[in-house]
Amino acid sequence: MLVLREEREGPWRKELISEKGLLETVPAVMRHNAGIRGVIHLDATLRAEAISPDHPAHGFLLRRNTDFVDSVRSELERELAAGRLREGFAPSVLARQITALVDGIQLAWLYDESVGMAEHLQAYMDLIKKN
Repeated sequence: MLVLREEREGPWRKELISEKGLLETVPAVMRHNAGIRGVIHLDATLRAEAISPDHPAHGFLLRRNTDFVDSVRSELERELAAGRLREGFAPSVLARQITALVDGIQLAWLYDESVGMAEHLQAYMDLIKKN
């Protein structure tokens, strides 16, 4: 299911990033994710269960997480080169922060749908964006 989701939504996210950049895309993706609660719930559940190295999905999710962090870092480097990211931030540190925020805010939203995922991510992007 999660692989199928990536096959379907990956091109849309890549196109959005190429058009608007990562800093504008992340809140849009979070708005989209609010419409697919079941998939977000499945993802959060599987991530928790697969923490154990002997879980059958451990390697898959470990690679997926590493790829996610690496892709966000790469996009942040592009944002920095384009002059859209404030100076003084290390893309590798920001990548971990953003991916952790995405995971955490989705979990908070699963508990309480009044949590505005896109608004929280937008606020963070506004902190790191060059004015």
